[in-house]
Amino acid sequence: MSLIAIVTYVGLTLSTVLAIPLITTLGALGLIYLLIPLSFGLLIRVESNARRRVRQEAAVVKVASLRSNNIIEDESLASCLVALKEAFGLRYAAVSWEETAGNHDGKVIRTTERKQCPISATNRRIGTLEYLTDHPLSHAESKRLQEFCTQLAKAAEISELLLNRQQAVARDPLSGCYSEPAFRESLERRLAEPGWLMVGLFDLDDFKRINDRLGHDTGDRVIAKVGERLRSSTPTNGLAARLHGDEFAWWQPCEGASWAMLREQLQRTLDTLTASSDLPCPIAVSIGATLIPPGYDVETALREADEAMYRSKLAGKNRFTLRRPQTTPTAK
Repeated sequence: MSLIAIVTYVGLTLSTVLAIPLITTLGALGLIYLLIPLSFGLLIRVESNARRRVRQEAAVVKVASLRSNNIIEDESLASCLVALKEAFGLRYAAVSWEETAGNHDGKVIRTTERKQCPISATNRRIGTLEYLTDHPLSHAESKRLQEFCTQLAKAAEISELLLNRQQAVARDPLSGCYSEPAFRESLERRLAEPGWLMVGLFDLDDFKRINDRLGHDTGDRVIAKVGERLRSSTPTNGLAARLHGDEFAWWQPCEGASWAMLREQLQRTLDTLTASSDLPCPIAVSIGATLIPPGYDVETALREADEAMYRSKLAGKNRFTLRRPQTTPTAK
């Protein structure tokens, strides 16, 4: 064999031996290059799905917590719907209760695009959750969404029962006005806000004679009628109450009203309360009212109104007295 042939043979052999590991190494590097992004993508997807499940479960827990708040408020429900949209990736979510069906946020969306999930409690449908999504929900997601609606139904049902019970306690059944505890609570809240109030107090003059001469049934009819008239004469941003017996009270904002305007209103209130129509007997009332600045406490406000009412009685009854505040506001 010639020298050239030997050299050629040796060269080919060496190149083959060296090429195989090189090719194998390059192939392995290429495979690793491809697998690394796929692995990271898979891990990210698994982590994203896990986080999404956690958010969905958190949304269910959040709406379940509404049951501890006694009454479902618009803010708390809106907060739950925001959590629901984020957890399930919804474009739109709103609750329509059966008695107030329709959009709550003013959005105009074609009904055919909406998906619905019923909100049912004690074998009755009390509302509907309407939502829009860009992707179909999985079976597990649909189940969690239904659980969200179930918890919302329980919260709404308990809220309805508590609200009815609270309203029954807050109202005086005979006059239809608020009770004394409800009046004091509302006045305390309002006194913590800015703006002047007028607080009024009155009782029926010589009401005991009506009960003694005409009977308690007639007296009850008088109380019921006076309560109806007081409610009708109290502004919608105020509150009327029967404190006890034949004593009534009310409060109303009076920011910006002149002294003359307030006196005219008190005269109209007096005329309305004592009008003879629909009453079983003539009545007279003595009204006392006082102007209250922010920062007063309830006891001081009622005491000054009571002193004004006492002046009306001393002046001959069946009249009103309006006075300005006499003491320094109590520090809160």
